[in-house]
Amino acid sequence: WRWENQSRSAPEHCAKHRSTRSPHVEHAHRIPNADRAHRVERASGTSLLLPHYVSLGLNNYKMELRRAATFAALSGRALCLPDMVDGKTVAGVKRAPVKVAMVYSLDKLSRFVALAPEAACNAARDCVHVEEHLCGKPLNRTILESASSAGRVQELLYDRYGNAACVTTSGCLWSTFTLHEMYLSLWQHLAKPHHTLSAAQRAANILFKGNPYVALHWRFEESRCARYFARQGTNATLGLCFRSPNGTWPITLRTLAEAIERMRDVHGTQHVLLATDGRDRGFSRLVDGFRNMLGAGVVELPLDCENCTRADWWPAVTLPAVTALSEVEQQLMAGARFALG
Repeated sequence: WRWENQSRSAPEHCAKHRSTRSPHVEHAHRIPNADRAHRVERASGTSLLLPHYVSLGLNNYKMELRRAATFAALSGRALCLPDMVDGKTVAGVKRAPVKVAMVYSLDKLSRFVALAPEAACNAARDCVHVEEHLCGKPLNRTILESASSAGRVQELLYDRYGNAACVTTSGCLWSTFTLHEMYLSLWQHLAKPHHTLSAAQRAANILFKGNPYVALHWRFEESRCARYFARQGTNATLGLCFRSPNGTWPITLRTLAEAIERMRDVHGTQHVLLATDGRDRGFSRLVDGFRNMLGAGVVELPLDCENCTRADWWPAVTLPAVTALSEVEQQLMAGARFALG
């Protein structure tokens, strides 16, 4: 009843306890093929898990979706894929629906969890909400105290929601249970769609011409930084704030530029990818000052694609503009020799 092969190292009393468990706590990935096919067929028709997005920002929606996928896989349910929304966090940007297939390969995801037909999800009624005990931000707990095996969560899902035809994970951005082993398997079944991968490869070839580069993800929306500056009564600005395990601290533009310069030296390159929302939030002067400190070699999409058309790096599917840019930038970040956020 534990995830994959963890039971090999389980204490003897766990093995004895496992032998008395009802078969319904077996993970769907370990059920015999015939029984599993029946389970998945039933899940596709009536046994659903529906993510309910309540946070802000597309990347937070992705986190909620991934949490829901782990719960669906553990409980043998089919995962519904409701549309996400992008553009809610930046003023002046038009909000647009984003289908899961635009940001993740469904073929790869379906090898981790059964995906429900859209019609079944649209017809779902009276879904039971997973209680905060399973689906909520852990308060006053260390990571170690919050950690739990997937087997334990699987028991809770079956015992409390096993008879529900539809279960909703509402706002599952974090969870009281971290499910490390489940996430390891999930990430092995997550991939960007081909249109994003090919667009990022075109962009890298055009912008960096095959040369190595380092990357900086520079955000200007951090709420904790705003609260910190307010408490300190300083004239510091968003964008010049660093969140670390030891707290929130202001930084200078020179400090940030020096960190990137060191990474340039370490990796033997002048090329820098700058992924930032600074201009969208009214901080163009600060971004320009940073670029002037670093000199040549900085690339900022779409600003520095002067010698190429948008088609050279734009995903070859219909994606909202803000989504296409962030998806390509994220893939480029992943290809950097060093990335700082």
